[in-house]
Amino acid sequence: MTALEKEVDEVKKDIVTVKENQNSQTKENVTIKSNISTIQQKLENNTNNVKVSVMTEIKNRESRKNNIVIHGVAETNGSESIELKRQKENAEVLEILKAMKIDTQEVESDIVYRRRLGKIGLPGKNRPLLICFRTNAVRDRVLRNAVELRNGTKSHISIRPDLTAMEREEDNTFRNEVATLNQSNLSDEVGDFKWRVAGPPGMLRKVKERDIIKWRAAENARKQRIPPPPPLETVRRSARNPAPIVEEPVADNNNEGEEEESSEEEEEEENKEEEDSDRD
Repeated sequence: MTALEKEVDEVKKDIVTVKENQNSQTKENVTIKSNISTIQQKLENNTNNVKVSVMTEIKNRESRKNNIVIHGVAETNGSESIELKRQKENAEVLEILKAMKIDTQEVESDIVYRRRLGKIGLPGKNRPLLICFRTNAVRDRVLRNAVELRNGTKSHISIRPDLTAMEREEDNTFRNEVATLNQSNLSDEVGDFKWRVAGPPGMLRKVKERDIIKWRAAENARKQRIPPPPPLETVRRSARNPAPIVEEPVADNNNEGEEEESSEEEEEEENKEEEDSDRD
């Protein structure tokens, strides 16, 4: 009976331990469920925020698709009337369009509005000029003809599409990636290529082209190298057809003219043999 009572006491202790473990596991399960619900709530909030930000970005890009931004247009900050400032600004825009070889009447009739961007009154700085067109075709035509301003009197003017902050950040990231690619891309002696950024802002792409400076340096290095040995087939042909051995004539003062003629004939024969071997 004493032994049975001891065993029963041990079993009771084990049961108490199991219950305590079950209680602790239950508490842990409750904590895990609470954490899972919190994470799910955060995921839902983040998903909603992402959806809102994506929709906002799409709407923002859609509202800017017909806009351009002109940098470098002179701005009057004096005491002139607003109407006079607009007239001068409009005249400057027309001059820019003429320099771009664009029909000013068609473009001017397609302008919906224009306004300056940024804070007013910054000394020595002309605010960018935003122009909104009615159709996307006119806007694309202006962007295509912007290259005409590079070599004229309006070379200080630059025209860009109206990009969102995210688009500008994407362009900067893309340029940094191309720069990193050029630094890590070790050009060999034969290739000597590099990557450059091409395309308008917002539609950038990378193009592979030859680096002229590196290519010329590699060409000079190749020219200074020792020429390679002749092919094995050429060596074999020359071994099969050896050049004839010419005996030197005995010196004779009476036959100097004959010796000169024979030496000339021998030289001609040797030259012909060398030409034949070169052709082979």
